[in-house]
Amino acid sequence: MTSHFEIESIQYDFHQLDNLNYIIQKMNEYIQKVGREKSIRSQKFIRHLHLCVGINLHKKLGIPEHWIKYEVKLKNKNVDLAIINDKDEILFAISIRSQIASVKKNFTNNINSLQGEVVGLKSLYPGLKVGLIYLYCATDWETNDNLLPYYNEQIPRKLFPLINTYTPTNDRFDAASILLFETYIQKNFPIPDIFKVYNFDNFLEDVKENLSVQSPSYQQDLKKLYDIQSIRKFLSPNN
Repeated sequence: MTSHFEIESIQYDFHQLDNLNYIIQKMNEYIQKVGREKSIRSQKFIRHLHLCVGINLHKKLGIPEHWIKYEVKLKNKNVDLAIINDKDEILFAISIRSQIASVKKNFTNNINSLQGEVVGLKSLYPGLKVGLIYLYCATDWETNDNLLPYYNEQIPRKLFPLINTYTPTNDRFDAASILLFETYIQKNFPIPDIFKVYNFDNFLEDVKENLSVQSPSYQQDLKKLYDIQSIRKFLSPNN
């Protein structure tokens, strides 16, 4: 059975959908086909990234497929992706965004929106872990400005303070990946240092660590232990 399929004249390989390089290249193909203006407005553009993140959570972290939910409404908040277990407990919420046009004009407002989002989610769901995937472009699609000097100044000042992957907080993201579009579609495009700090592999590792904290390990439970044979084994000197 073939793993290849087509949507709107764009060819996809099912077995490559977990490959971040591949998926962002497909996002670029979508741009080339429909144009930048339609891409900015279309949910399909960013849904490529939604899909890739979810597949990686399953394949690399072993999260059951049916736990990974898209476009989840949580009370008065909408979440792009959430990990929800069989008890309907939300374990992790992930916001997946892109900012590719009018970046300087909207940068601070978007940061403020992120701050409100993470605080709102953690207020509604105490103990909830929240992640962020943010895709930027090196060149503004609307103004054609080179944004790298701006990012070097503004991302450490305004975005990095919203992320804390080390200790639990009520107002910070617990895992994050900050991506630069051109590094995936242009061969040998140098990755600026600020885009190396929170890469995609680090994001997955931080999600894994946060989930493991929420899922304590144990060797035995009383339901399985509460009979004479099991208690004898449990209390034996060789156990």
